[in-house]
Amino acid sequence: SDDYVDIEFGTGALKITPGHDPNDYAIGKRYDLPIINIMNKDGSLNENAGDYNGLDRFDARDKLW
Repeated sequence: SDDYVDIEFGTGALKITPGHDPNDYAIGKRYDLPIINIMNKDGSLNENAGDYNGLDRFDARDKLW
């Protein structure tokens, strides 16, 4: 349980993405969660993106939706 989570709001569950949001980053630091980078500096996806490895971010988005 973390004080940031309001159990009265929605389901009381919270998705944490430490590399995406400052609040999530703070929670991730408190619980030693890894920050997983899936993007290369050129905007393509790296090996952490699984089947999307090597794709441009926009091409990967098209495949997701």
